[in-house]
Amino acid sequence: DWPNPTRPYVLMGYHTPAFTTATVDFPALDIIGELLFSEAAPLYQELVVKQQIADFISGSAEDHRDPYLFMITARVKDSDALAKVQAAVQEHMNRLKTAPVEAARLRRVTAHLRNRFTQSMDTPDAVADTQSHYLSLTGSVGTINEVFRRYQEVTPADIQRVAKQTFRTENETVVTLAQGKTPEVKQ
Repeated sequence: DWPNPTRPYVLMGYHTPAFTTATVDFPALDIIGELLFSEAAPLYQELVVKQQIADFISGSAEDHRDPYLFMITARVKDSDALAKVQAAVQEHMNRLKTAPVEAARLRRVTAHLRNRFTQSMDTPDAVADTQSHYLSLTGSVGTINEVFRRYQEVTPADIQRVAKQTFRTENETVVTLAQGKTPEVKQ
């Protein structure tokens, strides 16, 4: 419950392992974030564009040396819709766990992420920030090339496996914020 005026929020966190380039899991988490939460994603289109019950929704995992979180954030237009938004997120996550993503869609998303990454390196500051990020994770700027290569290796089966491994009820923390009494959100 929040005493001041605010739009309701639902935040969902799922534990992720520490960053590594030994597997395709971290690129798979990036791809999952894009598949579920980009503006072109069916979930975003459903909640923000068509039903207009959420102002925005986003989700991603951050690279960290230690285990961290895949965080999902949605600002909802009305507290009565908190449960509906959470249920829609769960439904779309479950689809990734139960049905493999189409190979063509996976290729498009992967190409988009790789392209966005290369285009982000357009200034000396951006290059330095990227290098320092990967140096802090592994001690090697070569990690940039390893991660970039790993994106190409992610398969629909990897997406399904990583989604099953990450989006589990026992691996989940949900926080809601709304002015006044927060409605009960059922699992």
